[in-house]
Amino acid sequence: MAAVPRIIWPLFLCLAAALVAAACGGGDGAEAADADAIDLSATIEGDGWKVNLADAPEKHLILGKGNITYQAEDGNIYLLVFLDLSNTGTVLKVVDRSLLQVRDAAGNEYSASISAHQVAYLEQDGSKEGYSIVLDSPLQPGKSRRGVVTFLVPDSATGLQLMFRGFDGTIALGF
Repeated sequence: MAAVPRIIWPLFLCLAAALVAAACGGGDGAEAADADAIDLSATIEGDGWKVNLADAPEKHLILGKGNITYQAEDGNIYLLVFLDLSNTGTVLKVVDRSLLQVRDAAGNEYSASISAHQVAYLEQDGSKEGYSIVLDSPLQPGKSRRGVVTFLVPDSATGLQLMFRGFDGTIALGF
């Protein structure tokens, strides 16, 4: 077998990387929700909370960059929900992890991911300036916070809706 000239190896490696990225869907697998299928004015209220979507949700296979990355495995994807959350009550409240859930068309419910996933996303994507971590943090009465919450859901899940644990209202997420 003839030796491959040194100049060919970098070209070969670039081509191989491009083929792998194409086969895997490229990049981090990011996909934005169907803007026509979501209503940014929809609101859920109850128990001193008010929540509405601040932006179209996104799906990502990988969150983060550099040394801090998380990859969804086993046919799952990270669903990122951008929301405005307000404390409409009269006392300081902590945004409990179980407050927000996602439900799919089959009735399966998914809890919010660990806060580290939100941090990884915010570190990776500079286009979402003004968003912060929502879960496990206190919110003063009468104050609002714009934030991102992540959920690990099956990539095949459809009819995804954001719900407030213990309340009837839901918001369609466009997937």
